[in-house]
Amino acid sequence: MFWKKVLLLHLMDIWTNIKKTGASSGDIYALLGTRHQYVSRWRTAPASLLTKRYQKYRTIILAQDLFGLSETETEAFANKAGLSLSHLAESYASTNMEFSTEIFHYDTLTKPKLLPESDTETAQYTAFAKHINTEIEAYPGKLRDLYEAAFVSERMLRYIRAGTNIKKEPILAILITMGKDLDSIQKCLRKAGLMLSKSLPVDMVVMWLLENEPFISRRTSPVSRINETLESLGLPQLMTRPKN
Repeated sequence: MFWKKVLLLHLMDIWTNIKKTGASSGDIYALLGTRHQYVSRWRTAPASLLTKRYQKYRTIILAQDLFGLSETETEAFANKAGLSLSHLAESYASTNMEFSTEIFHYDTLTKPKLLPESDTETAQYTAFAKHINTEIEAYPGKLRDLYEAAFVSERMLRYIRAGTNIKKEPILAILITMGKDLDSIQKCLRKAGLMLSKSLPVDMVVMWLLENEPFISRRTSPVSRINETLESLGLPQLMTRPKN
């Protein structure tokens, strides 16, 4: 926690120095490729899908250049929003796309070394689908039992395996039901550009249960146990769609 406080003070100091140059808040947001309303929305609802994931990637990478963050600090910054950037270079490489090895850096503040959104999504989905299918193919049980215990529809499971629907909740429900530990879950989520984050209430509860209740993976429906806890805390539940 100490280094996070140091990072926050570092950012505040840089922000103050930039303001001293006469730049307005609007100017700074423009340098970050975003607007105040988007940042406010991100602050109040960091997991909201109203702001596209790619736009968040771009803002985070621009912030690295503007605030002089290291790659480790930039990844930690992304993690606080439940995102991960560490997968990008690997994802691009796995699809033979051209990219800069300095994936987190910019030539200028307006020319990112980040591939266009469509290319980034293609690379992400391809890398993620390859990884999740390897995990599912190694699952010893029946797929029907898996998706029903995870409260995920058969169609949703097909979308996940095809890499055409990358959303944290169904992926998380599947992995938890398969009995994966926290490290394995985080590794898989990174392939999708996601992370469980201690800065997000639901994620924090899930992480605590996975770390402190090892028996949870042996339950018939561990997602139900997690949902019980989330409901008791007044938080959104994972995959609550009833099955016929």
